[in-house]
Amino acid sequence: MILILGMGISTKGVIRVLEHLKKPYVIYESSIVLSYRFELIIKSPGVVLDQKIIEYSKNKNVEIVTDVEFISRYFKRNYIGITGTNGKTTTSVLMSKITGEIACGNIGYSICDALMDHKDRYNFICELSSFQLEKARKFAPYIACILNINRAHMDYHGDYQMYQEAKLNLVRNITDGYIVYNFDDDFLQERLKNHPANKMTFSINNKLATCFVRDKYIYFHKKKYLKIKKISLKGEHNLYNIMAAICMSKILDVEDKKIKKAIMEFNGVDYRNQLIKKNVYNDAKSTNPYSTLAALRMHDNCRLICGGYPRNEDLSILDGDVYRLNKVYCYGKGKDIIKEYMEKKGVKVDSFDTLEEACLKAKKEKKKIPLIYSPMMASFDQYQSYIERGKEFNTYYKKKLY
Repeated sequence: MILILGMGISTKGVIRVLEHLKKPYVIYESSIVLSYRFELIIKSPGVVLDQKIIEYSKNKNVEIVTDVEFISRYFKRNYIGITGTNGKTTTSVLMSKITGEIACGNIGYSICDALMDHKDRYNFICELSSFQLEKARKFAPYIACILNINRAHMDYHGDYQMYQEAKLNLVRNITDGYIVYNFDDDFLQERLKNHPANKMTFSINNKLATCFVRDKYIYFHKKKYLKIKKISLKGEHNLYNIMAAICMSKILDVEDKKIKKAIMEFNGVDYRNQLIKKNVYNDAKSTNPYSTLAALRMHDNCRLICGGYPRNEDLSILDGDVYRLNKVYCYGKGKDIIKEYMEKKGVKVDSFDTLEEACLKAKKEKKKIPLIYSPMMASFDQYQSYIERGKEFNTYYKKKLY
């Protein structure tokens, strides 16, 4: 008997697999008496374990895992695992476009559902969050890609080191596979330099990396590979994502012509710096200051709508780029934190209770200056997901607020 904790998107996929394997399961409720010795506990990513479960797991020696660990034990496939504080979805979708393989995981289509829907497939592009990786003990992907690691999800993990270690679980069990990682990330470079796996690296300006940028070109193995001007996706942060995809695609022996064509035609994903009208950008996927920073760096002068549920974000990483802000409209539970920071930096700022109010004010102050909706905080003070708030922002746009 297997115990299931939580009922998110991933859990529905887990249940499909359990039923396929004809394994009995029970969904945890507080009324359940934990006297039975379960074979395994599978929890939804992000579910906080209560003390009752922690003590039961320890006393009965029952392992707690998430969907990625569970599925990899029963289905041996080439898992291409992609993680990072930012860029996971963009890179995963781009890899799917290049290779034609299924993108799944934290992207909104669970790994278990993907395996059930495509049992004949062997390669799976898996976007993996720290919530999924924290309980990964034996998972060994064929390719493990770490785009970056920055401070995030402190409310859940407790401290930065715990978050870092969760991310590094992606590479712990790789022996004959590949690790692709950001050579400009000092932490990753130090932790992975002696890893026994095959490695490929990417960098904006370090020629020692496998893939790097120089003289308006992306280089691969010190040879010109692709002219940056031909790439549709803009921004330095996206160059990292693209180089990571190139490295992984080369490992999978994808033809260069196919790689380049997909990169040149790729325009990004919904709610990630998405242009919805002239000078209006929807970056609702932003849940931390690092992703908002990337959005700001695409403009020399812009207005910003931001806010949401605060999780101990370090806003100081914006210090060097606040000069780009013409004005800020903040809302939600984190509005006071943002307002205090912006005022200290001399940035004009108005605060509101809701996104709608912030959008209405931005409309009244209509300017030719680009307007970016990049929340830099979690959505769940007022929304179920970043998709919901992204759709709402677009709804205001359709109502011709701008």
